[in-house]
Amino acid sequence: MGFFGCDYLETIGTFLPEYRCKYSRQTLDSRTATDICMSSRYADCADYKNASRCFITTAVCLTLGKPDNCEELTLMRSFRDEWLREQPDGAKRIEEYYSIAPTIVARIDGLPERQSIYADIYKQYIKPCVENAERKSYDNCNQIYTKMLDILKQLYYLEPEPLQ
Repeated sequence: MGFFGCDYLETIGTFLPEYRCKYSRQTLDSRTATDICMSSRYADCADYKNASRCFITTAVCLTLGKPDNCEELTLMRSFRDEWLREQPDGAKRIEEYYSIAPTIVARIDGLPERQSIYADIYKQYIKPCVENAERKSYDNCNQIYTKMLDILKQLYYLEPEPLQ
């Protein structure tokens, strides 16, 4: 990740800079570059929104400078589509994930320490889950990813109970 914002942001010129996304290869207007790319508000990024709905893993990988077709995202999508979806409660769990993950990512993105949070998520959950998915140890991957979601839900999704 660049010091400020997305590693995919490319600036050409100095007096009247032109902004381009190295990931999507699209030319960006200065407002998009400033408000989204430089602030790394991935929930507002069109590439992020179109990234096959692996919200948390996508945000982690984008923060680490990995492309949308990286091994991690490819394996996690395969885990979701080829294994989890076929489990008795798979469709329900995927639907729940789609309903809570965007809020989790938006809340993490709003924190100044978001880069270190995403790096920790990668190290503690994504990487071990991917290693299990590579070995087709989907039950282990499922346990790791479920634990991650439970923890992230408690930290970034559920509202704290008011003090009495």
